[in-house]
Amino acid sequence: SPDPKASGMENAELIAISKVLPQRIKFHKARRIDTMAEISSKKYVAINGGKPGSPDPKASGMENAELIAISKVLPQRIKFHKARRIDTMAEISSKKYVAINGGKPGSPDPKASIDPSKKRKTLSTEKSADDENELRKPTYELFDEKAMKEIMHWKQVKRIGGGLNNLGNTCFLNAALQCLSYTAPLANISAAKLHSQHCSAGGKGGFCIFCALEKHINSAINTNAIVSPNQIVNSIRSLGSQFRRGRQEDSHEFLRCLIEGLQKASLRALGLAEKKIDPRVAETTVIHRIFGGYLQSQVHCTACDYQSNTFDPFMDLSLEIKKCNSLEKAFAHFTKVEILDERNKYKCPRCLKMVKAQKRFTIRQCPNILTVQLKRFNIFGGKIRDVVSFPEQLDLAPYISDPNEHDATYTLYGVLVHAGGHSGSGHYYSFVKSSGNFWYNMDDSHVTQVSPKVVQQQQAYMLFYAKNQPRNCSTPVQVENEISQKSQVPKGKSPAKETKLPGPKIISETPVNKKSMQAKSPVKVQVESV
Repeated sequence: SPDPKASGMENAELIAISKVLPQRIKFHKARRIDTMAEISSKKYVAINGGKPGSPDPKASGMENAELIAISKVLPQRIKFHKARRIDTMAEISSKKYVAINGGKPGSPDPKASIDPSKKRKTLSTEKSADDENELRKPTYELFDEKAMKEIMHWKQVKRIGGGLNNLGNTCFLNAALQCLSYTAPLANISAAKLHSQHCSAGGKGGFCIFCALEKHINSAINTNAIVSPNQIVNSIRSLGSQFRRGRQEDSHEFLRCLIEGLQKASLRALGLAEKKIDPRVAETTVIHRIFGGYLQSQVHCTACDYQSNTFDPFMDLSLEIKKCNSLEKAFAHFTKVEILDERNKYKCPRCLKMVKAQKRFTIRQCPNILTVQLKRFNIFGGKIRDVVSFPEQLDLAPYISDPNEHDATYTLYGVLVHAGGHSGSGHYYSFVKSSGNFWYNMDDSHVTQVSPKVVQQQQAYMLFYAKNQPRNCSTPVQVENEISQKSQVPKGKSPAKETKLPGPKIISETPVNKKSMQAKSPVKVQVESV
């Protein structure tokens, strides 16, 4: 305390010094026993003759306080909680080492407090339907895959249709449209107006590429007169901003953008936004059922035999033709094994290190309509004039990895040809097989019958094959579409219509109710078999 007789400066110095010195520490009774401090205190012998860890009755209060403070600095008790999910990587790592407790590698310690009855599932035994190494199945379908069997082939034999007017450097468009017009499943759904009866975008002055193509196909294959594809040509920029009317374009690029436009139009007609729907469900539209397939990219670790698979959808395949004088060799080059070594090593998720691996592309799911582009142009647009033979009957069995595929044979029905030395110039024309199995040369407005030998001598740029046995599921498909039956139609909605084709019926693409799709317990309806 300050001296009342001292000066103000001396009292100020005393107060300042007292603040620097250690202050009094207040201790409160602990609410719980500090077991770790108890254990630590028992390790030493008390020098004051009392029990280990007890305060010295002869010591001052400050000494006892220091003992208590030191005990709080010692390690505290650690609480462990049960993990919420299995650490698969830890499971894999534990199997790499031999247990020092005499048990098997990766087995729990029998002396530990863990309940041995609650065993964790290991990576090798844990399998689920959504395994990343397996192609995930869609939760529901937009178009019944079984119906493809009824629309894959022509329903009746017709005479060849008319040619197409060249509206100013539109030969690339005409050649692609002729190949699509004689694609049997696309022609069948166009005749049944499967899309336009549910689409509202094509009416009242709007443009829908699916409605426009449907109208064009019905006109082109049912008349001998020359047809002008004005609606598609005038709206070509709706397929891609890179297109300009009156300018020569790449036929393959146009065809890809056209099929992507058909896919988007299918989802729009069903009332589904492409970005708000599960991709696997979006890949069950009628367009994807016709042209779509899946590629499998597999990486195989040579150290532990671990296999990692990824799957990518495709609408067409592009094949390198350098040093490949046949289509079969081009497929073999596309699916050949690539060695990942040296600077390009693979980090295995099981080995947890960089290892030598093998990578290979295969076809996991074959498309019903196979569209193949032969890469005849280099990066500068120059033409590759190598001769590449292609068979009329193609077997994809050596290039697929689908264990459920029993028939992967295809029949050629369309050939698209580019004549010229550069991708930005030249002329496009096509050869198509009619419903009567006769080959015709479709060169803009000129239509000429040719022999199969003439077709096989062409310098093909694109090839179109139809699957002999349509892809089909082996088990009944459960479709989560509550408006497939009249009893489940929401109020104010019209019931689903069964589209009539010349022959057996198919289930049409029906607009899906968004609210019912987001329901927690969707109604499962058995699709009637065809």
